[in-house]
Amino acid sequence: MICQIPSRQQYQIVRQVGEGSAVVYQARTDEAGLPRTVALKVTTIGRALHEARILSSLQHPSIPRFYDLVVDDTEACVVMEFIEGETLSQYLDSYLAQGDLPPVQQVLGMGIQLCAVLDYLHTQQPALTFRDVKPENVMLSADGRLVLIDYDIACAHVATWDTDFPAAGTPGYIAPELLAEIPSFSPLSDVYGLGATLYHLLTGHRPPMDMREAAQDRAFGRLPLQLRQALLWMTEPDPRRRPADMGSVRMVLEQTLLSLRMSNTWVNWLKSIPVVLRKFVAEGDEHKVPCLAAFRQAV
Repeated sequence: MICQIPSRQQYQIVRQVGEGSAVVYQARTDEAGLPRTVALKVTTIGRALHEARILSSLQHPSIPRFYDLVVDDTEACVVMEFIEGETLSQYLDSYLAQGDLPPVQQVLGMGIQLCAVLDYLHTQQPALTFRDVKPENVMLSADGRLVLIDYDIACAHVATWDTDFPAAGTPGYIAPELLAEIPSFSPLSDVYGLGATLYHLLTGHRPPMDMREAAQDRAFGRLPLQLRQALLWMTEPDPRRRPADMGSVRMVLEQTLLSLRMSNTWVNWLKSIPVVLRKFVAEGDEHKVPCLAAFRQAV
């Protein structure tokens, strides 16, 4: 299938890779003799202009590179970097299919990565709020890089509420203030979305509309206390009670990750003690370990 772009260039469509409010294709182009794989996002003209305006102003390893915008009479196509990999939703499904959950430390590392790109958005002038943080909107690339995708409802803080973009997010991940009669959005809305996303990855359950119900989730109850407290803090219904910014979120996630690593180190060390003592017993080196005679009797 060929998609001819008038007066620009030609894209060879490889396959459709997604469909929702827009249709996304993987395509190839050979502009100026340089072959390149790209993503073509076909959507309404208003949404395409909005997303192209945002992407063209950003440069970050966790944001797709913007290449081009093509507009015809009824639709428009945003041409951007194609990310080879899987969404975090697909990543989670691969574990659930085996009756398992992703490693907690790995998920925390992902959360820290996402803090970096969200902080980058929030510190733009004017600040940008992504508004739809969820596993389906995060790609895990083949090289382990996380990429935040789908910017068609991201908003600058100076923007008024745009009736052309009524959808403000996804149930379960959307912050309560975005569901108010007069919606209010800020970086704190993304703090909520990130907390809900981490909850989903760590428990395998879609987040409830009211995250205070998470206390009834057995999988949530099995998480370390410090991590449970962090997720509930991030998903406070009142945005004023959430972490003030992504820097604060990153700090608490890094502290939690460090605590888990230290805890695992101690557990592994303690598990190794009987093995070491048995080695001394087997070699008859009782004199090298105090009270080993008693241990010999015990084993």
